[in-house]
Amino acid sequence: AAEGSHELFLKHDPSDMGWNIGDQVGVATTSRGESTKHRIVDIRPASDELVPIASTQAGKEESHLSAANAADGNLGSLWSSYLGGSKDHWLQMDLASVTNVTRARFYFQAPRHAPEYRVEVKTSPGGSWWTAANVTNGRGGWQEVPLNVDHVHSIRMFAVWSSMWNRGYGGASGREPAWSGLWMNEAEIYGRKVGELMPTVIVLDTPLKSDHMGGFTEVEGQLFEAAAEVVNLERSIRITGDHDDFYEELEGFSTAMMGSGIIDVRYTRLEYCGRRDKMGKYCLHLHMVGQCPECVFQGNAVVDSQQIG
Repeated sequence: AAEGSHELFLKHDPSDMGWNIGDQVGVATTSRGESTKHRIVDIRPASDELVPIASTQAGKEESHLSAANAADGNLGSLWSSYLGGSKDHWLQMDLASVTNVTRARFYFQAPRHAPEYRVEVKTSPGGSWWTAANVTNGRGGWQEVPLNVDHVHSIRMFAVWSSMWNRGYGGASGREPAWSGLWMNEAEIYGRKVGELMPTVIVLDTPLKSDHMGGFTEVEGQLFEAAAEVVNLERSIRITGDHDDFYEELEGFSTAMMGSGIIDVRYTRLEYCGRRDKMGKYCLHLHMVGQCPECVFQGNAVVDSQQIG
């Protein structure tokens, strides 16, 4: 899911899991320092999804910074059109399936971005290019371009040469010349494959603050599941602490099983618990219990708390 999106694709169907409109969910991933909370406002088929790109080509590319780098899912790589001519700064993406395209996203690296460019489409393999969108406020970082064109085979980003002189940062003028070309880290195309039923998504009340990965990522030939965790925070049992000055004092209730005994907490929502910078004052805490096969923490949701444990 991209930053700013209200839709989240889950690994399992939310309705099958018993999730409901109005439930509170948390989105957490190890690549972000902040976990965010949202409310589900709808559960429905997705409006679009990321479309696979089968192949790429460019008007100009460096051998070590090829067009393929702009469609490899890696923001750490890039395509460069360094020393291209006035009509060479374009990137073509051939889609893996005929798609009703809704939008495109491009990540340029300033100051080698395209201040002005057009997004062109082909609706048949041997057809002509025609302009679906003109962008006049291009910048570094992610930029989304609405398209809404049906039966698309290929898409091309074509930079306007005259706009590439004297580029700078943040939309300001600078000294970057047109002949230095473009640096594009990534391009993404979204839409609905013709004839495909869209997967069910949860729709959030507030937009996501960051990009979140999903599915599997290939690293040195090996596939790793590198997805954000989406947790339904609703539980039928709730243990809650003092709300009045929690964020000023950073102190809530704490639990502990120390030495011997049994503690069993399952499928419970714990709120306003834990005490910041107080050793052992955690929301859920087993302290020097040793072997305790009957002690269980399972399926709990810890929300708005300190020192979870």
